Amino acid sequence: MKLSITATLTDEEVIILAKEKWWSPTVTETKEKIEEWVFVWYETTELPNPITAEQFIVNVYQSMIVQDATKVFTEYRTQELKQQIAQTENVVTEQVTQAITSSIE
Repeated sequence: MKLSITATLTDEEVIILAKEKWWSPTVTETKEKIEEWVFVWYETTELPNPITAEQFIVNVYQSMIVQDATKVFTEYRTQELKQQIAQTENVVTEQVTQAITSSIE
């Protein structure tokens, strides 16, 4: 089964949403500068963010879906495994109980 999710947003809405999710139109790059192995300083530069607001929002919501689905499927499969373990314990207990004989003289 294939599920599709679509959202129609204006450019302004995309920017607002992206900024609320911590996206910025620029990123800061910091480079260490060394002069004659004596002086060290850092130079920061503002650069355009290589990830657009649109792609950022897509990444955020895809990640949310992946995290949620992973959690739900893992919990579901864990419950199945716990049931299998309990059934195995019951079978083994029954087999061991039937295999033991005791007598008092």
